[in-house]
Amino acid sequence: MLGGVGVEQSVAMGAFLLRRLTTLIPVLAGVLTAVFLLIHMIPGDPVEVMLGEMAMPSDREALRHELHLDEPLLMQFGRYVRGISQGNLGVSLHSGRPVREVLAERMLPTLLLTLSAMGVALSIAFPLGLLSAIRAGTVVDHGAMIAALLGVSMPHFWLGPLLLLVFSVNLGWLPLGGMEGIDSFVLPAITLGSAMAAILTRMIRASLLEVMDREFVRAALAKGLSRWQVLVRHVLSNALIPVITVIGLQFGALLAGAIITETIFSWPGLGRLTVEAIQTRDYPVVQGCVMVICLGYVCASLIADICYAAADPRVRLR
Repeated sequence: MLGGVGVEQSVAMGAFLLRRLTTLIPVLAGVLTAVFLLIHMIPGDPVEVMLGEMAMPSDREALRHELHLDEPLLMQFGRYVRGISQGNLGVSLHSGRPVREVLAERMLPTLLLTLSAMGVALSIAFPLGLLSAIRAGTVVDHGAMIAALLGVSMPHFWLGPLLLLVFSVNLGWLPLGGMEGIDSFVLPAITLGSAMAAILTRMIRASLLEVMDREFVRAALAKGLSRWQVLVRHVLSNALIPVITVIGLQFGALLAGAIITETIFSWPGLGRLTVEAIQTRDYPVVQGCVMVICLGYVCASLIADICYAAADPRVRLR
């Protein structure tokens, strides 16, 4: 009997994963198509950027033909799709290197920064959210919510330069930018993780308060368990189910938000590479960067859904 239940659960989880993977295909296809069209609509000529305004018209036409930029847009899109299907993202128009190599060099710094920002957000949000829920309606709760509101209200392009001005320029405690050591992670991680910490704090507080009002919690308290015992044994396991989804979505948002943060702190990651590629009209690199960021977002969402389904079997049956 137990074996049959285990098989049914495995089948249900497999069907759930298959449905989620199937929905990812049109999402990725739509994103890649939109990025290709938008990047080609941006004003500016990559050939002019590469050769300069004083280049001869014949040289421009020769380079444009070599890069296949003189072909109709539909043919360029077909070439792009064929390349992706074969695992070939093209060649950088600016450096002449394969896009895969350029992306591989920049992916690790972005991933490390994103994980650092996630660590900062979780280390702030969980204690603050727990304390706020336990002390609901008190001065502690109001103070935590004000801090969360401030965290959401401070944009990266304002908080990053402020932290640099205070801790790098005035105090000289931390480096101005770059990725040179552990201390270089501090300011970018705080800048990138502050907004997520604020969102998670409010989410954890609301989820805990919702679960703490249920009948089984009051029954556990009536049996003589302390408030902390009930919180750890019964409340957290139920309250964290919706938080898992939010963490997964926010992790993907961190990848996209790293573009501004990496530019501010001269971080050698995908975000800064994206900005540089847009400035030089390097179409293949821009398309590759957006594709990687989109894949990261989708994978983070998929992992969150898997964790959500594992924690709540009802999700697999929907």
